Amino acid sequence: MEDVDIHRRGYLLYSFLSWLPAFKHLTPFFEPDTRAWGTVKGLSKVKIGIKVKLALILSTLLILTTSLLGVVLIFHQRVSLDSLMRSMAGTITGEFAGNSKIPLMQKDGLAMNLLIQNMLKNPGITDAYILNHDFMIEGHKDLIEVGHDYYRNKNIFTATGPPPWVAESEGTITFVSPIVFKQTTVGYAVVLFSDDFIKERVQKAV
Repeated sequence: MEDVDIHRRGYLLYSFLSWLPAFKHLTPFFEPDTRAWGTVKGLSKVKIGIKVKLALILSTLLILTTSLLGVVLIFHQRVSLDSLMRSMAGTITGEFAGNSKIPLMQKDGLAMNLLIQNMLKNPGITDAYILNHDFMIEGHKDLIEVGHDYYRNKNIFTATGPPPWVAESEGTITFVSPIVFKQTTVGYAVVLFSDDFIKERVQKAV
């Protein structure tokens, strides 16, 4: 902008001196370079246009990057919380298996029924079973089920890897832990969790 003002002042001075006869022979030395003025003015417009475009591009990239980063962080947070909820469910199932060992060995139906009733008080748990080594129901909230074969997700008992074993079906997540006595599997503890409950807790936490 300072260059433009200088050229304007030079042009005004040239116009004034051109009316004085004594200075007509000097006007060639004072004639302003109007082409340079126009060039400077044009360059200023070009520079301003480029700056605006660069600012818009950088702002757009910043918004997109921030939005993408937010989506990625939320996704990873949900995955972590879901894994944490499943880990807690596995821990509950393992403790249930440990507490069921003595009642199962003693065939104490009342104690097993009490353990199951206490398990069902935990939020998110929809059902629980205590099975013997032949997958027959030894403990359940409905006494009519006792003595019958366990019929839900029987494929889970062929799972490999460390317990608890997990299977998902019909809106529930089934966790199974073996009941072990002196390094021998004497039965199984089965706990069914609501898949919707876990998703709801994860959604509220995010």
